[in-house]
Amino acid sequence: MGQMRRTMLIVGGAGILIGAGRLLSSRRRRQRRATYPIPASLVIQPIEEAAITRMADGRFELQLAQSADQVRVYAGPSPDTIDRSQPVAEAAHTDHLILNLAGDMARPYFEIVRDQQPALLIAERILPLEGIANMRDIGGYRTEDGLRVRWGQVYRTGSLAGATDADLQLLTDLNIRLVCDLRTVDEVISGPDRLPVNMAPVYRHLPVDTGAQTSRQMRAVLLNPSNLQAVMDEAYTYHMIEQNSAVIGETLAALANPVNLPVIIHCTAGKDRTGIIIALLLALLGVPDETILADYSLSNYYFAAFRDYIASKFKQPQAFLMGIQVDDLQPLLTANPETMRRTLVYVRENYGSVEHYLAQKADIDAATVAKIRDNLLV
Repeated sequence: MGQMRRTMLIVGGAGILIGAGRLLSSRRRRQRRATYPIPASLVIQPIEEAAITRMADGRFELQLAQSADQVRVYAGPSPDTIDRSQPVAEAAHTDHLILNLAGDMARPYFEIVRDQQPALLIAERILPLEGIANMRDIGGYRTEDGLRVRWGQVYRTGSLAGATDADLQLLTDLNIRLVCDLRTVDEVISGPDRLPVNMAPVYRHLPVDTGAQTSRQMRAVLLNPSNLQAVMDEAYTYHMIEQNSAVIGETLAALANPVNLPVIIHCTAGKDRTGIIIALLLALLGVPDETILADYSLSNYYFAAFRDYIASKFKQPQAFLMGIQVDDLQPLLTANPETMRRTLVYVRENYGSVEHYLAQKADIDAATVAKIRDNLLV
């Protein structure tokens, strides 16, 4: 490192190495700071027939995309154990219900029966945890051919290092069998995952090297914000898609074995590295791009947590970042759907399809693809 002091800041899926000191300080002082869109404005709500959210008082709010003449709602602790003997709620001529469940279900699933339509299974997409940010179920998304991604099989999250005892109990209740940790060795050493002791899942460390650990890339963002999209495109396509295809393949191949399900796939924020793998998985399953981009954008709900994490690094004595403020890093803490859109375009332009990319670069053959689809589609 010579005379240059450097601080590693973990920003979502990318380890960003910042050279602080004379290299940036004088120029940053003279330059007007860029303004960026409010992170919440980047959120795209997935188009779904129904959505369920947990209210502060423990009840659940059901929102239908269209009003129904008759609605009945059943519930159960798993997709296979829905109690259809008595609805938990029923109503007429409405698109909105409040559900009050009796008993204690760690993670309830709901079956919605509307008019003459087929029954619809839904669950919370965003799971409420105390010390784990950005934990989401990718289930329920409709594919181009009318199938749906199974609920309760694949979860995407941020680091599990801050998991509380209550969080660990929920992971146990979810019957998590495999944890794929995409963080670097340094990240894991700094904050090892907390995992349930009883019925502990298998832990696999599958580090993704983003290639973003260069002062050149950080300078491109800080000194010329107009370069941001090019920098993010490079990190997602060249470094993650091209340079980490083996890790991508190993992670996705694990989903071909039902013994590994349910699974958690995570990095530090659950945004970039996790975002790439989940996007490729959803595309492989046949989920439309607009849904993939919407799912990716939901990480913006956790921007405040990402920012607080980075801000805490600035408080450390070794974080000597002359002329740099934490808000200068906002673009690296948000999930801009345009970045993911460009990544999917890159894959298809260079390989023809996501499936061809996985076959050529990630050693995912047709038989493995078929097994993944069998396990995750219904």
